[in-house]
Parts: sequence; structure tokens; C-alpha cells
Amino acid sequence: PVSPLLPSSAPPRLRRSPSPLRAMWNQPVARPQYAGFAGVPARMPQARPAGAMQAATNAYTVFTEGSDGEEFVIQTLTGDFVENGLNHIRPTYQKQAKPGQPPVEVFLYFWDGRDGPSFEGWWFGKSVGGNEVWAHNVSKAMKPPAKGWKIPFAGPPRMTFNVVPKAGAAPAGAAAAPMMAGAMVAVQPRLAVQPNQAVLKAILEEAATTVAEANTAVEHAKSAFGDGSSMEGLDQAEQMLSSLPVGITKVQAQLAAAQGTAGALIGEVRAKLALLRTALTTVNQELTKVKIARPKVLQVQKMQEVEARDMAVLDEMISDAGEKANAAEDLVEKTVITYDMVEASGDDLAEAQHAVEETQKLAAESQMTIKEALAVIGRKMVTIKNFQSTAVKEKATVELNNLRVKLRDANIKLTPLLNVKAEFQQRGQARKIVTEVNEKLAPAELDVDRACEACEPLAASSGQPSQALMKQAETAINVASDRLQAANQFLEVRMRTAVGIIKKELEKVEVRARAAEKRIQELRNQHRTYHEREASQNLLNDVQVKMKAVEDSVKKCEEVLAPYLMGVEQSENSKEAVQAGDDAVKATNKATSAARIIISMRMVEVKRFTAEAGQEAQRSLQEFLKQLEGAMKRVADLKTALQERKQQMQRAEAISQVEAVEALAAKVTENGAEISDQAKLAEMPFEQIRAAGDVCRSCYLEAQQVMHVAQDVLTMRQIEAKKADDDNESADLARLQQRLRSAMQKISQYKTLPPAVEKQIALKQAVDEVVSKVVAVEEKVDQAIAALEAAAQAKVEPTAEATVEAEEPPLVVPGGPRAKAKPSAKPTAKATAKAAPRPGDAANMSANNAKVALNGVMRYLDMQSKANKVPLEEIARLQERVKAGQERVETAQKEMKANADRIQSRGLVAEVEKQVAMSEAAVEQFLQAMQPLLKESDEEAKEGGDTEEAPKAKGGEEGEAPKDGKAEKEEAVAAAVKEAEKDATRALTGSKTMLAVKRVASKRLAESVAKSATEELDALQTRTDVAQQKLLAVKKEVADKKYVKAKEEVLAKFGAAEEAVKMAISLAEGLSSAADEGEGEEAAKEMDIAVERGLKAQQDAQTQLSAVRSALQAHLRDMKAGESSVQAEFSQLLVKVGPLQADLDKQKKAMSEREQKMVAAKLLKEAASMFETLDAKIDKASAAAAPLIGDTKEDFTGAMFLGRCFEALNEHLRKAKKTKDGLFDEIRGSDSGVSEAKFVEFMKALPELKAQDGAPMAEAQFKAAYDRMDDVGGGQVAARQFEVHFRSRFVVVAVLAITDQLSVDSGKVIRKLEANEVVEALADPEKDEKNSITRVKVRAEKDGTEGWVAMAGNQGTVFLVPYSAYEACTRKIEDSLQELLEAVNETMAMLKTKADDLSKKSSLGPLGEAKAELMKMRVRASKAQTSHSTLKKKIAEAQKGHAEQLEKEKARREEVAEKVRAATMVEEATILCDAAAEQAEKAAATAEALVATPSGDDNPLQVMDEATVALVAAEALVSKALDKVMKENMNEIRKVEKGPFVEARRLMFRLKVKLAPLETRLKKAVEALQGARGRVAGDAQRAVADALRASARQLDMTADALFAKLSQGAAHVAASALRTHLESVEGEARLKASQLELGLHGYKAGVTRLGLLAMLQEYKRCVKDIALTTAFEVKTSGTIRKLEKGELLEVLGGVSKDETVGLERVRCRALQDRAEGWVTVKGNQGTLFIENAEKPYMILKEAAAVQKENESGSDDARAVEAGEVMEVLEGPRKEAALEVVRVRGKARKDGKMGWVTLKDRTHTEPALELTKLMICKGTIALTTAFDIASCNAIRKIEVGEMMEQIEAPKVDEDKKMTRVHIRCSNDGKEGWATMKGNQGTVYIAESMSHHSCRRSVPLEAAFASGSKVHRTLEAGEIFEVLEGPSTETKEGDVRFKGRSLRSGREGWLPMTKVVQPWNPRHLCKKPTALRETQETESKALRQLAEGEIVEALDAPAAEAGGALLLRVRTDRDGLVGYAQVHAADAKEAFLEPIATGAAK
Repeated sequence: PVSPLLPSSAPPRLRRSPSPLRAMWNQPVARPQYAGFAGVPARMPQARPAGAMQAATNAYTVFTEGSDGEEFVIQTLTGDFVENGLNHIRPTYQKQAKPGQPPVEVFLYFWDGRDGPSFEGWWFGKSVGGNEVWAHNVSKAMKPPAKGWKIPFAGPPRMTFNVVPKAGAAPAGAAAAPMMAGAMVAVQPRLAVQPNQAVLKAILEEAATTVAEANTAVEHAKSAFGDGSSMEGLDQAEQMLSSLPVGITKVQAQLAAAQGTAGALIGEVRAKLALLRTALTTVNQELTKVKIARPKVLQVQKMQEVEARDMAVLDEMISDAGEKANAAEDLVEKTVITYDMVEASGDDLAEAQHAVEETQKLAAESQMTIKEALAVIGRKMVTIKNFQSTAVKEKATVELNNLRVKLRDANIKLTPLLNVKAEFQQRGQARKIVTEVNEKLAPAELDVDRACEACEPLAASSGQPSQALMKQAETAINVASDRLQAANQFLEVRMRTAVGIIKKELEKVEVRARAAEKRIQELRNQHRTYHEREASQNLLNDVQVKMKAVEDSVKKCEEVLAPYLMGVEQSENSKEAVQAGDDAVKATNKATSAARIIISMRMVEVKRFTAEAGQEAQRSLQEFLKQLEGAMKRVADLKTALQERKQQMQRAEAISQVEAVEALAAKVTENGAEISDQAKLAEMPFEQIRAAGDVCRSCYLEAQQVMHVAQDVLTMRQIEAKKADDDNESADLARLQQRLRSAMQKISQYKTLPPAVEKQIALKQAVDEVVSKVVAVEEKVDQAIAALEAAAQAKVEPTAEATVEAEEPPLVVPGGPRAKAKPSAKPTAKATAKAAPRPGDAANMSANNAKVALNGVMRYLDMQSKANKVPLEEIARLQERVKAGQERVETAQKEMKANADRIQSRGLVAEVEKQVAMSEAAVEQFLQAMQPLLKESDEEAKEGGDTEEAPKAKGGEEGEAPKDGKAEKEEAVAAAVKEAEKDATRALTGSKTMLAVKRVASKRLAESVAKSATEELDALQTRTDVAQQKLLAVKKEVADKKYVKAKEEVLAKFGAAEEAVKMAISLAEGLSSAADEGEGEEAAKEMDIAVERGLKAQQDAQTQLSAVRSALQAHLRDMKAGESSVQAEFSQLLVKVGPLQADLDKQKKAMSEREQKMVAAKLLKEAASMFETLDAKIDKASAAAAPLIGDTKEDFTGAMFLGRCFEALNEHLRKAKKTKDGLFDEIRGSDSGVSEAKFVEFMKALPELKAQDGAPMAEAQFKAAYDRMDDVGGGQVAARQFEVHFRSRFVVVAVLAITDQLSVDSGKVIRKLEANEVVEALADPEKDEKNSITRVKVRAEKDGTEGWVAMAGNQGTVFLVPYSAYEACTRKIEDSLQELLEAVNETMAMLKTKADDLSKKSSLGPLGEAKAELMKMRVRASKAQTSHSTLKKKIAEAQKGHAEQLEKEKARREEVAEKVRAATMVEEATILCDAAAEQAEKAAATAEALVATPSGDDNPLQVMDEATVALVAAEALVSKALDKVMKENMNEIRKVEKGPFVEARRLMFRLKVKLAPLETRLKKAVEALQGARGRVAGDAQRAVADALRASARQLDMTADALFAKLSQGAAHVAASALRTHLESVEGEARLKASQLELGLHGYKAGVTRLGLLAMLQEYKRCVKDIALTTAFEVKTSGTIRKLEKGELLEVLGGVSKDETVGLERVRCRALQDRAEGWVTVKGNQGTLFIENAEKPYMILKEAAAVQKENESGSDDARAVEAGEVMEVLEGPRKEAALEVVRVRGKARKDGKMGWVTLKDRTHTEPALELTKLMICKGTIALTTAFDIASCNAIRKIEVGEMMEQIEAPKVDEDKKMTRVHIRCSNDGKEGWATMKGNQGTVYIAESMSHHSCRRSVPLEAAFASGSKVHRTLEAGEIFEVLEGPSTETKEGDVRFKGRSLRSGREGWLPMTKVVQPWNPRHLCKKPTALRETQETESKALRQLAEGEIVEALDAPAAEAGGALLLRVRTDRDGLVGYAQVHAADAKEAFLEPIATGAAK
């Protein structure tokens, strides 16, 4: 470790010294401590015992006072916590565990703010600094806080939670001395110093140092305090003084405690106490002054902060309020100007109405703005009441009142304009309400659209939509519904009170709302349909499961009844088979019932579904019901067959039961006849009587049982026969019933026996009962005797008797495993017997049981003899038998006992002998293991002298020999010996224990047996004792040899340690003499080397002493009392270690004092050096700041003005091309130098200075600039002084290199320029083209170095900035201050660090003196810190004053610039507006004249076009002027509150008032002129069209024929050809020359077929239902049909008037069905029936197929491409309804179910044809041959399986069954199967529902064709028809017949989304180019403007890239060219057809 107090120049050896003295800041040096002195604790070693550490630790108790004790966290935290470490300079605590439990991981610790303020404070956690925490307290105290804990750590404080010091807990170290005093006596002695006087002197020295430090600190604190106005000074003073009271009080307490033992020093003690009291009083007084001054300073600072804060708020407030007031004032001005436009409108009512609306709008907006501004000002007025600064408050009041006055004036102007027109208010209100409703409705409509988007995936999904999609759609529908409901409610509220315009507008919105509601309802229905489909599928799945169970149960039933179902009658009527069939039928009935119930339930549920889902589910359920009925029918057939067989069995069973009863009746009669005769009964023996009676009784009982069974069978059969109305069966059963009664009557006669017989039988029963008991007890006796004999012969050891008494310990085998469990206590006899039963125990128990049974029988015989129920002779005979049994049992028991004792004795002795032998073997094994050790010890004893050196030679410093093979072998031998010793000891202990146990057990044996066993056990005891003595003797011998060897090792270590101590003492003495010999650097180096050697020697000596002490203590701890004589010698050696340690400690202390002196000297020297540097930094900073704060301050503002002057002079030199000398001569004139007067005069007249931005310079500023230039103050500026200011100087802001050449690559670096260096430019900057860097040649003012430098890097880094005297000065000051601050901080940090480190060391000696000096230096450093702060404050004030001067000058220049800018702005705008007004007036007058007389010229179109151009130019000029006025200028000055721009803004508004009406007038003139032009051109074009139609009628030619004639095969009709043709027209249709010219003006490029058709073909639209008649005259014509509203008619002739009825009639053709006839155009009352219409065209957005006929299934004529235009020839009309035949079924391939189309209009041949397939109706076997008797079964054919017929069915005449040869469709197996059984059962039948697909046909999910497709059935695939055929009727499509304008081909198309109406007239939606040809690169004629109208001349044509082109003619100027309809991707449309009706 390196001492932080040592300077860096110290020798490395000294700084790296590992001793405690050299590293005194990292390892504390122990100061002398003395036990027994008051207040001074006894010295404690670093390694304390655990008990002492715990006793000396702080402890806390954690508990809760609330009711939260049951919470887990509270239970975790409550308990006692003890100190266990340190973290972040505060102790840590751990929760104490209960005795016997592991440590608890709950810690209390402190965490500082290194991770942020939120982590700082005291914590409870699982580990110190861990992630798992429970509680937090923000306190930063040194000890845990008692209250305020947050539980959990982020929650509120829990005030019931407490952390308090534990009662009786001692402070750290307080209890250490008593506990450790005894522990260290034998280890390390105390220092031999007199305690009282030495310590007192040390305290007196410390008191003197403390008083000196306090006085010095007070002195410097006063200096820092100053006048008490600086918070920084207060903080410094408080920092110096705050720590002094604690130190003074501590020293006071020590001196006060020492007064009683002071003796001669009492006077000095009292004097020091007085000084300490005085110092403490002074310090407290100064601290009180600081505390009193601090609130005052804080108050001043607070007021300054408040004023600054209030001022900042006021600035923001005035800015906000001023902006509002200006906006309101501008709006009022605009409203007034708009109102002026109303008066300027004159008779133009539309313009007046527009102006009124604008005025009303602006007035309302102005009023609102004024209110808002007033409200803002009102709020601001309230806010300023909260201002704490009176000055700011007064200023704010004045400013806000001024704004209020401005707003009041504006409001006075606005008031007359608020009610311009009352009705506009209602319109405005209507718009507002509609807007509010739209704000509610628009989001709802958007949500409806989102709901539609969410529902689209439902329809797009191939199957049932997923749950996620369903949920998403449901959520979207609910959100849209809720939003729409809220919007509707809001709309209804508005509708209730709405009237007039408001109601009409709201009704329009209501239509949208209803449409949205309808869409939501449709979406709900769609979502419900999908939901119900899913539910329906789930229901059907449940039903399908039940149906599968039914099918399985039916199959099982058929398998059980297979013998009856194979077509062969079975003769067997097995009862088991019938019962199995009955069970199978019941199971089937249960399954069918369950299926029927669930189908019924599901039928009810699906009725609630919608039509589509419900019908589909009902059809499926009906199909399942049909299947169930079929299954039930099959079950019914099975039940019928089974019932027949059951009836046969029951009939046979009834007969057999009746016959059995009759047989029993005969037997009873036969037996009863013998005993009924009294004569015979008297002669019969007793046994015969009893046998006869038993026979009668048994027959009666058996007959009773059989009769009941028969009766039940007969009764059941009679009931069934009665139900079946079977008379024959009933008669047979009645006869059987009569037979049964007769038999029972015979048997009932013998229900009871005669009395005599009963008496005889009772007597016999009593005798039998007695005899049976005797026989039973004899059997027990036999069993017991057999058990006793077996137990006597069994060889079991030990006997039950011995085992009952004790449990023997386990045997121990040497070297084997040892028992781990402790021996248990002796069990009781009862417990042991139960635990280990033996054969003898069972025999005894059996014998005892037999005895008990014999005694019981004997008592029973006595009772019978007394009751006289049994003859006495019989009783006596039985008693003799019982007595004989008792004697036999007694004899057997005695024999077994004797034999068991002998066996037990032998086993007991053998077991003990075995254990003793094992013990002897274990001892012998131990002796063998000890032989190598004993032999080695003898050899080492013989060798003698090498024992001391061996460890040293082999080992290291500790004397440990490195482990080799021999050492490892010795360790293995020692381990084996130790293990053998343990085994031998354990074996001997086991032998002794077993001998004791067996002795007790032998006493329970018989006397003779016990004596013999005891003798044998005594012999075994003797053998055990001998083995024990051998073991102890060997162990004693080994112990003696071991400790003799240890003694030799310890003696060797002790000798080495003694030598090391002597060496250390010698080196220390040499160090002392060397220190006294001389001084100097060489002496210091030698001293360092000597100190290092001495420290190394001390460390070596201490290491060896510690090793000796540890070895002795270890040996003494391991040895037992009296184990060896070496023990006493070890104790004596341990005592000798103490003096050696004392000598070594004495030398350590001397070495420490020497090192302290060296460290103290170097510390003070380093501190003095730092203060020298600090003083130099202060002087440097003061000198740098002198230009700003010194007595002779520089005028930097003059430098600024001088810079402006020379900037203008430089510009003057460049323009006038003068030299500097020439300019100097020009200014000075005849003087020797430039005087102030001439300089000012010249600069005032300098034009370049006047041209600068901002205000011109004042005379005072010129004088200030001159004073700055005249730096010597002579009144005359010389040429040198003048020219120096022309230099270009720069300041280096970043380090850069100066090179000798311009190029960076080829230049050589001369040196580096440091930051803040000043350089002078020697030439203009040049660019290094290669590196793109601008470089300039400069000269460094520092040393005159010249070279090239970069002004900025190519990455934007700036290296040079223009030189400014002020900036250079401030930069220099900042650098000096920063250097000074760093020096102060470094010095303060160094002093604090060293002083803190010294505070941890002894306050005595050199280090204490050094500490006192450092404290004095800290005060000096604080003074330097105060000087830095004062200097910095003065500099800041000077900079603030300079900045204020700059701001004033800046504001003055800006004000002048604003005036100039405002004047220029108004002048430019006025000139532009006047020119625009003049041009607009002229153009508008010309256009209005043309509109009034449009046809006054031969060619009015040309004149109108010229006028339009003039109007457009004028409008552009007016727009430019308005942009200039309202956009450019107003945007610049809009937010200006005061100054010249305010008046300029008012003038701008006036100019706008002047221009705004002109703009409106020009727009209206353009519109009017365009209308007039259109009317003129339209009239002429209609005249041309009328002429063409008249010509076509005259020539009787169609439009196409006329086009072919005029075009002569070309793509269009030339304009000349058209002119020639029109000139040839005669009659009324002939055109005038002017009409012809105007009419053909738009056809200069010719007429296309499309254009000619438009002129020739005329169309009308029916606007009211009218009849189409056959003739012109109404009265004579007949009605063809009624024309409906909206029908299109093609006009075939001109309009004529039927004079008879006064109606205008025209001949037409209806496009819908091409019916021709006459139609009334207008009724005689003016009613219009048909109106003009445009020729209908349709355009295809996508490619489509054109069909030949108006039928959906007709053949396609051709394909029509996207973009083709179709001319409508017929239609549109609706085609006839379509009929489609559909069937429902299941695909055999994959089981998919669905609907297919059998026939439709396009396919007359059915898609399915019936195929010859067979289906299995009942389970039947597939066999190999026709003959069922000789065939083998291939497999079973299941119900529903399909088969193909190979041969025709054949009839088996013998078996009466029909069989067929088939091939199974599932696996292709062939064989024979029974089609029809011999009872008529059909097993296989031909299928009438399976069909083959003729062609591919889609399998669809629903009945409606076109629904979702599951998949496509392939041709030849098998399809099973389950339902149908059903006919579906579909509505026909609306179709039209069209002809392509491109190809001329005709055909029919449906009216779908891809077909849209088209019109030749197009509107330009987005600007696009009008090109000369179709080529993309062709010349652009001009750009089509947005909103422009063009007319298509041809059909659209597609470009190669996909874009659609159209040849058009513009309405504006008649240009013909090609324009894009849309881009290639069709997303961006340029031209759009105008809707029908709007084209005109």
C-alpha cells in the first residue's frame, strides 16, 4: 500500500513499503491504550473471540404497535438485530436467529446516493445492497431511525413500526476489555508504560492543539463571514466552525474525567479547561452570528429571486396578453374594412351579401377575440396580485391597463357591426349545430367503416371464421354502435328544438345517421349469421357423437344376435345368449333415447337461429333423425326375434318348475308315510327317525323355493298372454297352475312333523350339540400338542424368553462398517414379543388356548347334566374324554420348556464367544498397524542430530516439508492406525456390553442350565480384559514417542525466532544512529533503505514468533492432562515467547516514531509548495481582471464603435481603391496626425458607414471610438496607430497546426497554436481545393511565427474567430479564474484528505504537529477560496454592465431600421396596388361590355378570348399585390405591438380593402365572359348539328353512313369537307356565313366519328310516365306500351305539333327494347314529359366478356379490354329469372357434404348420373364362395359400405337365401355376400342415391348457388344424394347491348361495378400536359389546369406502359391534343367524365 501523504517524488521503496508505519493511511497505527483509566477502553486485538464481538456490538429491537402483526412482512422484520459489519460508512445489522436455528437472512443497512436520491437511506433487505427489500427510510442518520419506515418500500410511512436500541446493549467496544483481558495474557503482554501521567500529558497536548485550531478557525471564519451578506461566505464559515464544538467537548470531557488523578498537573489541567471553555464560547458565538445572518441573506436572495421570477412572469404575461390584444385589434380593423366593402359594392347584391357574411363572421370573431383578450387580461390582473415585488406589480398594472384601453376602443368600433343582418345569425347557428352534429356523427361513421372492414375477413375466410376474427368484428360493431347511438341521441336533442333552416340541415344529417344505423344492423345480422353457423356446427357435432354411439350399440347388438341374423335359423335357445341379447338391446335403447333427446333439444335451439343458419341446421338434424329412426327400426326387429326366443324359454322353464314341485311332493309323501305310522315310529331306531324327519323337512323347504319360482314364471307368462290375447297360451298356463296347486297341497301336509317325532329329534339335537363341542375341543388339544412337539424339536436361538428381556447390540467387525444409530433402551417383553415372534411362543399360546377351551367344555357338561336335557351316561362319558385332553397338554408343555432352555443357553454363549473373538481380532489388527510407526520412531531416535535441521532444509519459511511419496505414505499409515484404533475400541465396548446383557439373560434359565452358562461367560470376560490391556499399553507407547518428536520441532522454531528478534533489534539500533549522523538527500535515501531493511527484519521476526506461539498453543490444546511429560516443557516455552514479543514491540514503536517524523516533514513541504502555486494563481487572475474591474478600466464599447468605423473604412478602401497611407493623409489634412475633430467629421460623411444596417452613429460614439484608437492619449493619432486597426486579427479557439504551405498534404508543421492565442492575417483566405479547407496565412503574436492555418475544418470544426478586445479579455479572465478555482479545490481537497487521514492516527508526536499545521493551512486555503468568489462576483457585475450597454445600442439601431423598413414596405405596396387597380378596372370594363353585346362582331370569340387574357393578367396582378400586402408584409409585422410597423399594418389593411372588390369583380367578369362565349359557341354548334341532322334526313342516311361519306375512309371528317357539306344544305336548315364560321370554330382539326354521332344523334329522357303510341295523331293512335320515368329515347325525327290537341310530338325509339313510336314532348298545360339527354356510353374499368345474346349463359362474342367505351344500342333491361336445379349430398371421396348444381340454363344435361352401386343395409360377412357351408369369411361388411356388383344375384335353394358376387369399394376385396336371408332380411341392396359426376362441378356450402365452395367434384367422382333435387329461382341480371367505339363489335354485357357511365365531356381533376401526338416525348401544347373542361374526340386508347390516353378539344381555347386520363397504375386520375346532366 502507498501512503497518500507521501509526495510523488518519494523513493519507490519507501512508497511501496508494506509495513504498517509506511502505509499508515491504509492500516491504522495502534496508539497506546491502558486498562483501568477512566474513559479509555482497554486495548483490543484485531482478532476477537466470537463471544466478545457479539457482546461489544450495538443491538436494536424491531416491533410494531399496530394490528398488522399478522402480516408476513411485519413478522419477517420484527425481532432483535445485532451489528455485523459496515456499509457506506454506517454499521449494518443482521436479525438474530432463535437458538439452534440457522442464521436469518434479514439485514438492516444504509445505502448512499450513488444510485440516485430515491435509493438513499436505511433499508431492510434480504442482503446488503440486494434486489429484494421490504422497507425503506429516507433518513441519512448514522444510526437506524426509530420512525418513518415505508412498508412496502414504495408505500406510505407506517408510523406503528418502530426500530429502537435494545435495552442493555453495550456500545461498541465498551465490554471488550473484561472479556479479552484474560484471553491475551498468554499471547501478548501489555506495553510497560505508566498509564496515568503519560495519558494525561497526551490529553493536555491534544487540548492545546484543539484550542489553537479553534482560534485559527474562528479567525478565518470571521474573514469568510465579512459583512454577512454572502451566502457562500456563511457556508464557508459554518463549515469551518461546525465540527469544532464536538472536538472541544470531547477533550473537555477527557480533562474533566482526569482531574481526580492529575496530581501535579492539576493547574495545567484547569488552565486548559478554561481555554477550552473560552474557545467553545467563541465558536458558539460565531456560529450564532452565522445562524442569525443566514435568514437575512436568504431573505435578500429570496426577494431578488422573487423579483426576477415575477419579472419573468410579467414579461411572458405582457407578451401573451399583448399578442391577444393585437390579434383582437387587427380583427376589428379587418371587420371595419370588410364593412366598408359593403358600401363599395353598390348595386351588386351578391357582392353585398358576401361582404355582409364576411362582416358578420369577422365581427363575431372580433368580439370573441376581444372577450378572450379581456379574459386573459383579467386573469393576468388576478395573477399580479400574487406578485411579491411591489415594483413589478405596479409596472404590470400599468401595462395591462393600457392593453385594456386599447381593447375598449376596439370594442367601441365593433359594436355597430355586430347586427349587420339578423338572418345570417340563424344560418351561422345552423352551420354551427350541423358542425357539432357532424363532429359526433363523423367519428361514428368512421367506426361504422372500421366495423365493415373488420367484418370483411368473415366473408373472405374460406371456412368458418376464427374466434379472433369473430371477436374483432364483434368489438368493432359494438364500438361503432355505441358511438352511433351517442351521435343519434345528440342529433335527436338538437332536432327537438330545431326550426327552419336548422331543421332542414339536420334532416340531411339524419339521413346519414339512418344509413349508418342500417349498415350497423346489416353487420350485426352478418356477424350473427356466422356466429349461429359456428353454434350450429357445435350442436351438430354433439348430435353426431350421440349418433355414433347409437350406431356402435346397434352393431354390438347385431353381433351378439349374429346367430339369428346370418340368415340361418338356429335351434338352440341358450339362456346366456338370450340374456346377452337382452342386455345389448337395453344398451341400444338407452343410446337411441339419449340421441332422440339431444336431437329434440337441438331442434328447439336452432329454431332461434336466423333463416339460413337455422334451415341448414334443421336439415342436418332431420337427417340425423332419419338415421335414428332407421337404427330404432333395426333394434325393433332385433327385439322381436329376441322376444320370441325368450317366450319359448319361459314356457319350457315354467313346465320344468312345475314338474320339479310334483317330484318333491311325491318324495315328501313317500318319506312322510313311514313316520306318520305310530306303530312303525315306536319300532324305528332314533337315527332312522331323525333321518326321516330331516328328509321331510328338506323336501318341504326345497319345494317351497321351487314353487315360488314356478309361481312367478307362470304369473308373468299369464300377464303376457293376456296382453297378447293368446287364448291357447292362457289355457296351457292355467293347467300348469292347477298342477302346481295340487303338488303344493300334498307338500303342505308335511309342513310340521308329529309331536313324538319332534321330541325324538329335539333330544338327538341336544346330544349332538354336546358331542360336537367335545370333538371341537379335542381337535384344539391335538393341534396344541403338535405345536409343542414341533417347538421342542426346532433349533431356534435364542429362546423367546431371552429375547423378551433385552435387545442385544449389533456385532462390530474390525475394519467393517460401524453402526450409525445409538443403542436403544430395553424394550418391554410385550413389545419385543410382538416385534419378533418365535415358534415356541406360538406353541405356548396354542396350548393355553386349548386349556381354556377344555375348561369351558367341562363347565358346559356340568350345566347339561343339571338341566337333564342329555342322558347322564352320555355326559359322564364325555367328561372323561375332556380330562384326558387336559393331561396331554400339561405333559407336552413341560417337555417343550426344558428343551427350549438348553437351546437358549447354547445360543447365548455362542453369540458372546463370537463377539469376543472379533474384539481380539480387532486388537491384533491395531497392533499390526502400529508396527511401522513404532519401528520408524525407533529409527529416528537412533539418528538423533538431524531432527532439527530436516524441517528447515525441506520446508519453506514455516518449516513445512513439501509432500512427496514418503509423506503421503506416512499419512496413509497414520489414517489406517487411527481407523484400526477406533475399530478395536468399538469392538471391545461391544463385547463388554454383550457380556453384561447375556449374564442377565442367563439368570432366567433353569438352575442347572444357568450355572453352566455363567461359567462360560466368566471365561469370555477374562479374554476381553486381556485384549483391553494390550490396547492401552500400545497407545501409551505411541503417545510418548509422538510428543518427543514435536518437542524437538518446537525447540528448533523457538531458536530461529529468537535469532530473528535479535537481528531486528540490531537493525533498529543502527537506524537510530544513522538518523543522528547527517541530513540531506543522500542521507534520506540511506535512511529509506535502512528503514526498509528494519521493517523486513521486524516482519520476519514477528512471523516466526507467531509460528512458535501457534505451534505451542496447538500442541497444548491437543494434549490431554497427564498424557505426556512433554506438556510441562511446552508451557514453559510459551511463557518465554512473551519477553521476545515485548522487545520486538519496543523496536516497532521506535521505528514508527522515526517514520512519522519523515512523513510529517514531507507533508508540510508539499503543502507549502501548493500554497506558493495558489498565491501565483491569485495574482494572475487579479491581473487578468484589471481591465474590467481595475481602477483604470478599459472602454470596450469604444472598441465596438471603432470596429464599425474601420469596417466602413475598409469597404471605402476597396471601393475607392485607395491605400491606407492615402486615406490617413486624406483624413489628417495638414496636421501631423488625425485629430478627434477631423476623424469625427470624416466618419460622419463616409457613405459606407451610412449604408450599414441600423441607426447611424452619434457624435459621442465617434469620440469614444477615437479615444479607443488614441491609446497613448496625445490627441493626435499617428500613422502607426491608425494603420494597426486595419489588421485582421483572429483568436484561436481550438488547438491546430501552423504549416509552411497552403496545401495540408505537402506542408510541414511548424508548431501548434494553443487555444486563446491571437494571430494576424497576412493575406486574404484561400481554399485548399484538394481537402476542401479554407486556409489563411497568419503571424502568431506570441512569437512571430508565420505560416498557414485552417479557419475551419471540413467537418465544421471552427478554429479561428475574429478578434475582439472584450472577448479576448473575458476569455483570458475565465481561463485565469478556472485555473485559480482548480488550484483552490486541489489545495482544499489535499488538506482535507490529509487532515482526515491524520485524524485517524495518534494526536501525539510529529503527526499531531503536522495535523495542527494543516488545519492552519486549511483556513488560509479558505481565504483564497473567498478571494476567488469575490473576484468572480466583481467580474460578473462588470460583464453585466457591458452587456446592458450593448443591448441599448442594439435596441437603438433596431428602432431606426424598423422605421426605414416600414416606410419602404408601405411605398412598395402602394405602388403595386395602384398599378393593379388601374389594370383591373380597364380589363373589367372591356369584359362587361362584351358580355352585354356578345354578337356585335363578325368573330366575337376571338375578341372574347383576348378579353379573357386581359382579365387573367389583371387578376394575377391583383393577386400578386394582395400576396405582397397580406402575406409577405403582414406575416412580417403581424405580431408587432408598437413602433412604426403598427401604422404600416393599418395601411396594409386599407390597401386590401381597395384590392379585394377588384379581385371579386375580375373573377365574376371572367365567369360571365366564359358564359357568354359558351352561349355564342353553343348556339352556333347547335345550328351546325341541326343542319347536319336535316341533311341526313334529306339524304335518308344513317349517322355511320354519313360519316363514311364525309370521311372518305379516313379516321375523321376534315373541316373543309364538313364546311362544303354544310354549305350544300338547302332550305330552312341552311346556315348563315357567320353561323357557319362560329359553328366550325371548334372543329378546325376535323370531326371524329364520336363527334359526328354526337351531332347527328339526339336523345331524350322520360321525366314523367307517358305512352308510346303508334301514330302521330293522338286520337287515332294506339298505345304500344308505357314509357317509365328515366327511360332513354333515341329521336328519329323532328318535333311536330298536333294541332288538334295542341301537343308537341316526336318520333322516338326506346333503348330499353327498341320499340318505336310517337311520344308527347310537352302537354297542352306545359307539363314536360321528355327532356334532352346525352347519348349514353359505358366504359369498362376491367376486362369483361361480351355475349351474343341477352342471356347469362349464352356464348361469348369476344373479350372487351379495360378502358374500352361501349355505345349503348339497347337496354339496359333485366333478363328473365333463372332456374337452377340443386341437390344436397356427400362426396364419397372425403365425406364432404354440400350442394351441387344438377341442371341450369347453361347445362341442360344433368351433372350427375345414377351409378350401379350396392350398399350394405345390415352387417354381413364377405365370404370366398357362393356356398355358405363350404366358404371362408374374408371380412365383415359394415352397414353403409359401398360395393360394386360383379355378377347377378343367385338364390341358394337349400338355404333359401339370395347371394351376390361383389367387389368392396373401400379396399377392392372381392367375394360373396348374402343379399337376402332365409327369413326375408335384406342385407345388401342396390343404391338409388349414389351418382357419378359427368363433369367437374363445385361443391358449395349452402343451397344458394354461388355460395362458399368447399371444393370441386371431379368427373367420375361418386356423390351420394341426400336431399333434393330442389329448384332455385335466381333474379336475372340487368344487361345492355353495346358497340365498341374502337372495334365496332357488338354484344351484351351485365351492368356490374366494372361498367360505369361515360361522357365525352371531361373535367380536369389534376393538371396534366396536353401533347401534340400520342407519343410521350411529343411536344406539349400547354398544361391543362385543374377544373378545366375538355371534350373527347375519340375513344380512349391505352399506351404501352398502361396509361390511358384521350384525344380532346379544350373548351377554353379549342386546342386539340392528347392528354392522359390516368397513370399506368390507374390510382392517379387526371381527367374524369362529367356526370350525366352536368355536362351541359
